[in-house]
Amino acid sequence: MDQHPFTIKYCLDTYGLDHCTYLDADLQFYSNPKVLIDEMGDNSVLITPHNYHPKYDASAIAGIYCVQFLTIKNTTAGLKVLNWWAQACIKWCYARYEDGKMGDQKYLDSWPYMFDGVHICHDVGAGLAPWNLLNYEYTLAPHPEAHTILVDKDPLIFFHFHDLQYLSNDSWYIGGYDVPDFVSKLIYQPYIKTLLGLNTQLQTQYPGIDTLRTINIKAVRDFDLKFKIGSYVMDVKKSSREFITDVLYLNRIKHYKNYIRVK
Repeated sequence: MDQHPFTIKYCLDTYGLDHCTYLDADLQFYSNPKVLIDEMGDNSVLITPHNYHPKYDASAIAGIYCVQFLTIKNTTAGLKVLNWWAQACIKWCYARYEDGKMGDQKYLDSWPYMFDGVHICHDVGAGLAPWNLLNYEYTLAPHPEAHTILVDKDPLIFFHFHDLQYLSNDSWYIGGYDVPDFVSKLIYQPYIKTLLGLNTQLQTQYPGIDTLRTINIKAVRDFDLKFKIGSYVMDVKKSSREFITDVLYLNRIKHYKNYIRVK
């Protein structure tokens, strides 16, 4: 069971905070997220949408909103949402889709309709992720200290490195998503180099420990084969009219070919 609501509740109760923000561990920030807290105004809860590109839209299963960056204030309205979420997770919270639920995340879909004071973040620079990269254009804006990455015309606030995994053939799996060259060069590759640098430092302190949690490339390829076969079965059952396309696997061929290599 996910501990997100209970972690937030513990911090609010134990330390008397006026608000608490949960962050996923695979985020990197590129500009100050305070603008997101300011954007909330007098609202008590901030949620960020997945902003899926149609090609990768999984909102029906994974949810419209992503728990990645979620703020709850220590107010009557905020605690009402938090306590409901915690109780819902006690009743059901599994890493699978079932009866309109998925982990603790899909519960968020109903919050804007159930509760007052729930603010949906509208900043596209908050929550850039593999599943929404194809929605936007990217540019660099000069800054006194460093260039600022713009998503459309908004500064990039944080990137969600979902499903980034180091493979045993010295490549990086990025979840099978299409990644624009700009994003690969200016977001993924610097982040990967940082991870490799940290790994080198940690190896001196903890020799022999796989701090990158290397995934065997054979296991990935075996999984891809199973995914391909499973997709064949589901798609043939779904629509015989699309049988030829499904057999050739044209719609999903990139799912298991997208890797990033950093020299």
